[in-house]
Order: sequence, then C-alpha cells, then structure tokens
Amino acid sequence: MNKDELEGKAKEAQGGLKESLGNLTGNEQLQAEGKADKVEGKAQGLLGKVGEKLHEAAEQVKEAAQHAGDKAKETKEEHQP
Repeated sequence: MNKDELEGKAKEAQGGLKESLGNLTGNEQLQAEGKADKVEGKAQGLLGKVGEKLHEAAEQVKEAAQHAGDKAKETKEEHQP
C-alpha cells in the first residue's frame, strides 16, 4: 500500500465520520461534505492503486529488457570466431 492509498483511506474514513455526524445533527452541508470527502478519498485510493500497478509493469518491462539484452549478448558471443 502506498502513500496515496493510505491517504485515500484516511480521507474516506474522515468523510464517513463527517457524513454520520451530519446525519445525526440533521446538518445537510456536513452530510454533503462527508460524501464529497468519501468520494475524494476513494479516487485518491484508486489513483494510488493505478500508480502501484504502473510501477510493477515498468519493473517487469525493465527486467524483460535486461533479460533480452543478456540473451543478445550471449548469442553474439557464441557466434564470434
């Protein structure tokens, strides 16, 4: 879990508390703010997950490129007189 995912979960929790407090007090503005915070937190969490997946994919590409380079070097060395 990365920073964006953690911050997103915290924002969602904060939004849930705000929304609940708004429900208890009948404060529609607080309810709306809570819902907005929850949505913002969810979006930030998803952004964090996407970033993590992109990082993993980049690492896989890097490893595959290194492997291909190593194989090309081996093949070249095998075919040199």
